[in-house]
Amino acid sequence: MLRDKLKLHSNPMIRHQNPDLAKHRAIYDTVGLILVAFCAALVIAFGLRPLISSSLSDSTDDAAKSIVTIITSLLISLFFMWLSFERIKTTVGLAIDVAVEQKLIKYKQQNPAIEQRLRTQLQEYSCAIPPSHRSELSIQTGSPNMIICNKRIGRDAVIRSLSYNDELLQGIAYTAVAQTLSRTNRNQLVHLTEETEQIFFQDIYVYLKAWLMMSITHGYPMQLGYIRQRYPSTHYPDRVAYIAALRIVKERTIKSSRVTAQMNETLKDQYALNQALTLLDEYLATLITQLSSHASPE
Repeated sequence: MLRDKLKLHSNPMIRHQNPDLAKHRAIYDTVGLILVAFCAALVIAFGLRPLISSSLSDSTDDAAKSIVTIITSLLISLFFMWLSFERIKTTVGLAIDVAVEQKLIKYKQQNPAIEQRLRTQLQEYSCAIPPSHRSELSIQTGSPNMIICNKRIGRDAVIRSLSYNDELLQGIAYTAVAQTLSRTNRNQLVHLTEETEQIFFQDIYVYLKAWLMMSITHGYPMQLGYIRQRYPSTHYPDRVAYIAALRIVKERTIKSSRVTAQMNETLKDQYALNQALTLLDEYLATLITQLSSHASPE
């Protein structure tokens, strides 16, 4: 698919062709070829046999004349078929290529994030290749010193140390929820049931396990609408409480010595740990910003 896109972009005739002109030219050429084929059929049907008969000697029998007529008709038909195929392949094929190119350009204009993700993916390929094995193409695509390569290191570190470590993610969520509820109860004298607190904990855990881990894994933020907020109720969620808990995760819990020690035990690489913490901070900031834009003013 990528090869086809590059092929289209590398053809200057396609890039500068007017799509309406290419379409009309394809239509006119096709109609013209149909008319030529129709005229040729008339000539073959009504004029070919008398012409062949007059060119052959009078001693030639009717069977031989019929055979010559059939062979000549086939040869003429094959010639026109070949001519029509070549012409249609050129005009109609060009019209299709122009239409595809225009669709691609329009699609890229409407979805710039997808084009950026494609470029990022190509650059990440280069990050994984050692200098001794890099081809000219990978050198042109990117350098191992690019920011995208550091993010890739951080992403891989997050996946190895956190994505499948449910116990650690649950501990992070529990700490953030406990601190949020303690502050809320102290300031507003709110009394919650154990079931409601458990719902809040589960929701924050889902934000960490699903939104945060999957967004980092795929390098693109998950849509907020995928996760339902249920605290203290589904119909009237306390969005400010969610933001407060995730801020605690970002500013305190994720950077605590207990969490970093467990992550470092898995990674055994201080640089990878630093990149992982940087990426976690970046995506948590994105999540908090998105939630804040949807939160009701208090």
